[in-house]
Amino acid sequence: MQLGYVGVVQWLIRRYPEGRVPSNDVAEAAKNGHLLVLEWLFNHHDHVYWGGDEMYCAVANNHLEVAKFLHEFTAPPPDDMFLIDEAARHGDLEMMRWLHSERGDQLTYEGVMKAVDHGYLDAVKWMKDTFPESVVIKDIRMDNAAANGHLEMIKWLHQHHAWCTKQAMNRAAGNGHLEVVQFLNERRSEGCTTDAMDLAASNGQLEMVKWLHENLSEGCTQFAMDAAAKNGHFALVKWLHDN
Repeated sequence: MQLGYVGVVQWLIRRYPEGRVPSNDVAEAAKNGHLLVLEWLFNHHDHVYWGGDEMYCAVANNHLEVAKFLHEFTAPPPDDMFLIDEAARHGDLEMMRWLHSERGDQLTYEGVMKAVDHGYLDAVKWMKDTFPESVVIKDIRMDNAAANGHLEMIKWLHQHHAWCTKQAMNRAAGNGHLEVVQFLNERRSEGCTTDAMDLAASNGQLEMVKWLHENLSEGCTQFAMDAAAKNGHFALVKWLHDN
């Protein structure tokens, strides 16, 4: 099932006509987008266990046509009505729209945050328009989006009054996202701590360390030099020593 060889599946079923296809094999085919295999099994074999995790696997791996087939021909379990959350993890807006319009799937806060953290701005905008009661921007924390360097998401969230902590700038600095750090410094009041330079030094982000040193006053701790040395960032160690 994993490789999707329809001919092999056909041979096996004809060789063992009473053989049963367990739900985990069906889910594996859905996970890998093997629509032809699923269609053939549905039309030619009576001993297939449908209704397991196949819909979840199709959605989680961005296989919309597989999801459409499963929706039309197999009955999803009742607890499968929140798959928009999983589609949000990948920013699959087409899948999200289909799940909502055709299946009536609903959205949870977890789904919103998956899209926010991964920077899928178009998906978040659609969520806000489609589920206005579930997507309250002022309740959204943007620390993870900052840490992941999603500048456009940060700008939009800031414009719509989302919140963050000092960890937003700390973690953005640690990951070398200079434009995010600059935006947060210019537009937000949370600021950062010594963790910003410590994390940047630990990860070898020399330009970030220089910018923090020149523009902010928090400084760093002994951890910065120790971690930079431990991780082999010797140019950064020298710069810290000199400055």
